[in-house]
Amino acid sequence: MKDELQNIAVNLSDYHGGASVGSYICRRSGEQGIEYVSFYAFVPAYDFSNVTQISNSIRIENDYMAWLGIMQRINHMIHLELDLSDLEEKSKELVELFDARIAELDDESPQLGVRDYINKLSDEFVPIPFSPLDDVWEEELRRLFGQSDGDDRQDIESE
Repeated sequence: MKDELQNIAVNLSDYHGGASVGSYICRRSGEQGIEYVSFYAFVPAYDFSNVTQISNSIRIENDYMAWLGIMQRINHMIHLELDLSDLEEKSKELVELFDARIAELDDESPQLGVRDYINKLSDEFVPIPFSPLDDVWEEELRRLFGQSDGDDRQDIESE
């Protein structure tokens, strides 16, 4: 299953810490020879608590972008074909709301450089892109050349 998970742009974890129901199910699944995967999305946290000039913090209760990323991978992995347009729209709205809040904080206290701080974090962030279209291209090329998934895998270029 590791190869399949790497194809959907996820990082594997070797977590050693407190247990949860998911951890227990994972362990028991492995003992029974059953494949199991659990997805977690790590989302950014912006700590402005040391800045007394900022009366409010930025808190994201429902990170639709993280949910969308997980659901895109699950949709692709097990061919659910769920309509994720609602999550896509909520993700877009979240980005706009976050950007507006950053602009508001930057306007209230320009000396703090909140926008510069966020831009620096964004520049340093290295995303792991999920591109399900890679499989679509491969499937379509195989269809065009008369290969099915059950055929011996040959490089398209060699034909």
